[in-house]
Amino acid sequence: MKNNFYKQFPVILIIFLSLFLSNCGMKKAAWPAEGWEKATPESQGMDSEKLANMLDFTINSKILFDTLLIIRNGYIVLDATVPPYSADTEHFCYSVTKSVVSALWGIAGDKNNCTNPSKPIGLDRKVIDLFPEKTFQYPDSRKSAITVRNLFTMTTGLRFRDAETVNVQHSSDWVQYILDQPMIKSPGEEFRYNNGASHLLSVIIQKQTCMKTVELADKYLFKPLGITRFTWLTADHGATQGYKGLFLRPLDLAKIGYLYLRDGQWDGKQIIPSGWVKESSRAHVPVAESGTMNLHYGYQWWVNPDLKYYFATGSGGQFLFCHPEKDLVVVFTSSREQSGKELILFNQFILPAVLSDTALPENPDAQHFLSETINQISTPLKSPVKPLPGKAREISGKKISFESTDGFLENVRFAFTGETAEVSLDWNNLHLKQAGIGLDNVYRTSTDGKTYAVALRGYWSNEDMFVMELINFLWEDGCIRLVFSFKDPTVLCFGTWLATRHSGPSHPGKVE
Repeated sequence: MKNNFYKQFPVILIIFLSLFLSNCGMKKAAWPAEGWEKATPESQGMDSEKLANMLDFTINSKILFDTLLIIRNGYIVLDATVPPYSADTEHFCYSVTKSVVSALWGIAGDKNNCTNPSKPIGLDRKVIDLFPEKTFQYPDSRKSAITVRNLFTMTTGLRFRDAETVNVQHSSDWVQYILDQPMIKSPGEEFRYNNGASHLLSVIIQKQTCMKTVELADKYLFKPLGITRFTWLTADHGATQGYKGLFLRPLDLAKIGYLYLRDGQWDGKQIIPSGWVKESSRAHVPVAESGTMNLHYGYQWWVNPDLKYYFATGSGGQFLFCHPEKDLVVVFTSSREQSGKELILFNQFILPAVLSDTALPENPDAQHFLSETINQISTPLKSPVKPLPGKAREISGKKISFESTDGFLENVRFAFTGETAEVSLDWNNLHLKQAGIGLDNVYRTSTDGKTYAVALRGYWSNEDMFVMELINFLWEDGCIRLVFSFKDPTVLCFGTWLATRHSGPSHPGKVE
């Protein structure tokens, strides 16, 4: 027996050392307040080949994203950014903002009601009672019964269509407009997506804390996490938008996901009450229009109870996925609507790539494949510049003014010289002077010298039509395709906002 043991001892020792060294490879990550540490997928129990196959799938399927971050156990295992975006670019979050507002409610719940300390604003408070100074249209016992909890779960019963969001933005009193809408269901009866409900939460946070939501975020959420660069748009009367409006760098958005994975605790300090993290990210109501996927809604978070994860999402392909059991945070940002294809990538590629809770043997070949695929995505593909049509020379240097009463492009002046192009334009508060346009499929970045950085590329689709894509990094819905038609005797221009697939009307122009 002893002889058998000693014969097998080297094998046993090798197995033990392999397990020991694998577990040693899963060292605890430092808190990423100053920046994220990087690691190979295998060192964090993930399969590089599966991740590379996912990126290959996005290329072949023409799934477009600006950033993809995968963080396992607190380490970045995949970081792919597509120009003209960079790791330093603040990206418009759209409705991911809602989930950040939910986090802020958890923080605000620890603060006394600044106007009435003896009566905190809880989830079961009646919303109408919080605005005693207002009288709303369509008075209804059901409307009087709407609670803060109904706002969180989007079960208000109010009629609120997508078109109402634009009307809210154009109204002088957002709260008034939202709560003036008629009731079509009883509160709590049915999930019905409602941007207005999310905005009311921001306004109520301000009532609770006597701080603007953005100020609360900066002091109690962003600064503790080391988030120093952000933009958050305002609503009427200086209130912070609650349903969209937040710009964050993807690496900073990932910090919020990581905070949730750590039950609201950050480097020894409880930022969000752990009870609120659990309650807000669990399934509360089923989502009727989710199709075959079993989706539920929490408190401004989407929840997949079958696969045990929750996520924030916004128009145009913005996603923040959190999977507590797998210690996984994934961020997608995009400027072009992908119809939820990011969910396919997460469910069918990223989750299956998580193979182990301990380190896997390194796979140099697969890691090289992954690195090469990331480089392919991150390197702009240049196209040959076609010879300019006669119309390009004809309009070059001439100012074109447009008739617009809806805040559209006011005027533009192109300069085409061989393989290069420049544009000067005035559009609301954007004023460009001789900004470069990439005619080779590669964006050229410029600044207006004051506030905005932009990226431009374009091409002639035929003899009389020039197409220009403009990205304004600090405009909401800031990725726009402008089509200029120069067929005599008129000039026409119309725009398509690529993140929301909204197309505006044609605007006639005049060559001066």
